[in-house]
Amino acid sequence: MRKTYLITAILFFICAPLALGEDVDLSKYRYQRDVTVDCGNFLGYAKIEVDTDLSSKSRELKNIYIDSEHYIEFGFGSEKKNWFVKDSNIGDIESLKAILDRNKESYHVVSSPQSSLDLDLKNPSPQAFDKIVITLKDSELNEVRFYKNNEKLMPKVIKDNFEYTYLFDKKITTDNIRVQILFDNILKVAEIEFLDVNYKPTIYLFVDDECSRVYKMYYGDFGGNFVTSKRHDSGKILTSALSEERLNPDYNPDFDGDSVLNEDDNCLSIKNQDQKDINYNGIGDACEDFDNDRVINSEDNCPDDHNPHQLDIDKDSIGDACDSEDNRLSEQNKWFFYVLAILIVALFGFMGCRLFRKK
Repeated sequence: MRKTYLITAILFFICAPLALGEDVDLSKYRYQRDVTVDCGNFLGYAKIEVDTDLSSKSRELKNIYIDSEHYIEFGFGSEKKNWFVKDSNIGDIESLKAILDRNKESYHVVSSPQSSLDLDLKNPSPQAFDKIVITLKDSELNEVRFYKNNEKLMPKVIKDNFEYTYLFDKKITTDNIRVQILFDNILKVAEIEFLDVNYKPTIYLFVDDECSRVYKMYYGDFGGNFVTSKRHDSGKILTSALSEERLNPDYNPDFDGDSVLNEDDNCLSIKNQDQKDINYNGIGDACEDFDNDRVINSEDNCPDDHNPHQLDIDKDSIGDACDSEDNRLSEQNKWFFYVLAILIVALFGFMGCRLFRKK
């Protein structure tokens, strides 16, 4: 019986930390918000809408913690931009408007001898886009040229059957654009879409029949509880609400206590009030690793010499790699070794001479 109790106690002390999870240092998170969930008794997930403050102040949600199981899914959303036909080399402008509508059932036919469809598009106000999708029906195009104020744009093109996707390396903002589509024989255009692709992460909070509970969310430039898993299939997604942003009362504004606030400190965990940064790379010299031996300068006994093992035979805090006098045996008794070396050379010389005479 006593043995059973002992085994149980050992298992408890081993498993308890795993069950409780890793301790989170809340003093590293600058901001705090409450999360409330609108539901009845339900086992599932609540979707948290990510606003601009939450995303930007937590470094794209990489520095966020919620006091319950949660998952962050990263994806992209597209907002369609509406454009209008100002002019074209095809006379019937009214029939061209359909290709800018989300209606792939209808399409506009262009046939030879034109061999091109020129569209001058206009918008009442500047629009931002970084993706254009041209959808055809039973036809192919040779080339598409895009012009902004007579400047030719050079997007990357991806072809998938009758769908041509044009990706721009940066957002294009303008209120007029010219699209020139070159083709052979016949062209059937179903749709032209101008899209503004946005980075839209989503947070899912697991609710275990605790709808009345107020969940705590912590975030900021520091700390971190980066989760990148997918949520399980839980059926209906619940709605949630975030409270106004407030400062976390547990936040420590100066982690290393060197009187330099975290936001301005180039070494967060090591005191360096002088903020010295000899190579101007934004990392303080005190926490940088000049010799790339994975030991930061402030802890490296040879900051300019690669010595990952930090050997220091004479224990004078200067590593053997850069210590000119480290009291090794050869340095403590250097005259002895000099004399010994001379004797060895003389001995070999003497023996050589005797062998030579015998011959």
